[in-house]
Amino acid sequence: MKRLRSKGGFTLIELLIVIIIIGILAAIAIPMFLNQRDKAKVAAVKEGVHSIQIGVQTLATDSSDKYPAAVSEASMATYIDNWPNNPFLGTAMVAGKSQGTYFYAPSADFFTFAMVGSGKNAADSWDVTDATQAASKGVIFVGNATGITF
Repeated sequence: MKRLRSKGGFTLIELLIVIIIIGILAAIAIPMFLNQRDKAKVAAVKEGVHSIQIGVQTLATDSSDKYPAAVSEASMATYIDNWPNNPFLGTAMVAGKSQGTYFYAPSADFFTFAMVGSGKNAADSWDVTDATQAASKGVIFVGNATGITF
């Protein structure tokens, strides 16, 4: 018996196999792309905290090597041209413990400081004390800051 095919084309099984392959590739690729956005935001927090650190260290250089008591956009305007943005909210980065914020604490004598940035996971607590300040020498940690002790 001879098969008659008037037009060339794909069979239903061939089309289903192609759709299944595309589905498998999409299931592998989509989670990777979604994770890249979070990584980019955490990298932006790191860059923002680094910018603030450079501004704080520049201010200390101009102030007999003493770090400021507090850091904010207004107090650092002379030393930081473009204040970093919180990549999670799209607003200016502020001190705090939520996503995309920073925490700055100088030692009692203002000769050392600690600075922490909070990435994707908001921080629950940071233990920054004078004793840990002496050991940190201006350590910056950015990322999941839950339970960090310097």
